Amino acid sequence: MRFVSYRYRRASARTLPLASAHNPRVLTFRSLADARALRGRLRPGARLAVMGGLIGLEVAAAATKLGCCVTVLEMSERVMARWVPSMIGARIESWYRLPAFGSGWPAQYAM
Repeated sequence: MRFVSYRYRRASARTLPLASAHNPRVLTFRSLADARALRGRLRPGARLAVMGGLIGLEVAAAATKLGCCVTVLEMSERVMARWVPSMIGARIESWYRLPAFGSGWPAQYAM
């Protein structure tokens, strides 16, 4: 068996192609420092928009449980379209809509 070593560069967070993406209130989520900054803003009634990838869906579920108003944004026709087949993406989305993942997952879902 042969192992091949690959060099890779650190992935960067996806941002929205909007001027407001550079607003200091807009956070990316890649490090422990990012997580701490986000945690400090998650209060009941806080408004939050996240992308529809796995990390975004997890943040949406946690924020919903904390009483935040969450909108999931996705540029594709469904969540996680770049990584999983449509049947799996539909199943993942249905899981995140269950009350066990929040208080009935985010009320808004925008594509």
